[in-house]
Amino acid sequence: MRARPVLLDGSFIAAVFDDDHPSHDAARSLYASLIDNYQTGTDRLFALSTVLAGYPRDVRRGALAPIQTTWVARQHRTAVKAVPAPTPDVALTLLMVRREGFKAIATALHDFDRFDIDVLSVAADNVDSAHDDSVDQSRPA
Repeated sequence: MRARPVLLDGSFIAAVFDDDHPSHDAARSLYASLIDNYQTGTDRLFALSTVLAGYPRDVRRGALAPIQTTWVARQHRTAVKAVPAPTPDVALTLLMVRREGFKAIATALHDFDRFDIDVLSVAADNVDSAHDDSVDQSRPA
């Protein structure tokens, strides 16, 4: 059996590290489960280079060590302009999901719910992520 490639989006990683995030506890629990799956070979974990760049090296080599980097190139940033999405970060994530063949996405947003991908969501039910300006997927909160 092949390991399922799972993309951890910026909102999810931010929720893992931000104690004040409304989905913090759920994100930490899901991350622990994903790490267990990684250790058993069930899941392979990925995050975009644009997301990981916002975290210090010691965090990337520590808590985020199991996560492989999916590199975002200039061609991806150019192609993202043609992707219909509520924000540029969501558009870039969708583009990379399609190009890299990810089977699942871990997120703290509702922006991916309508797409044909396995969404591992920790999004609070009452948060409208498409209009929540407090969520910056590119850097930790």
